[in-house]
Amino acid sequence: MKIYTKSPKWLKLPSLACSANMYDWLVDTGSFMQRLDQHHVKDVKISVQREGWLQPSNWEKELVTKDEQYWVREVSILNSKHNLLYARAVIAKNIIINKPELKSLNNKALGSILFKDGSFKRSELKFAYVLPKDLWDDFAKVQSLPLLWVRSSIFTMKTEKLLLTEIFLPSIESL
Repeated sequence: MKIYTKSPKWLKLPSLACSANMYDWLVDTGSFMQRLDQHHVKDVKISVQREGWLQPSNWEKELVTKDEQYWVREVSILNSKHNLLYARAVIAKNIIINKPELKSLNNKALGSILFKDGSFKRSELKFAYVLPKDLWDDFAKVQSLPLLWVRSSIFTMKTEKLLLTEIFLPSIESL
């Protein structure tokens, strides 16, 4: 799956086109998995789509620590009924050296380290409203999806950066 071919046009806040429920999900600065738990969403699982030493897109490289190698992790978060969110983390090699557990999360949430560890500081959130074809070349051909909300933020550990981009799927509206 080829993801993130071009940089979205980022906004400081979601626009009026966003429903109140979606807005609440987008602007929440905590762990997505904890929020699902608070909403009593059952049977939630993380499915790793792709993970390894991969090259991020040019716009992603501009936002993270300049490095020769990046650990990229792409996951989908779903329950027994729906896909809820796709997430992509671009992690500079130096963060992996200092936090090797980020390489062996398997089906565990990235937030289990980012939000509980205390060594990461989250930047302000940025938002975009995009067409699926602008994010997923292959995926957009398979499913017909409406415009999707995306949020992105940077987690900083000392001077190193980790970029997390999350794509909220329409099923999140029903939670």
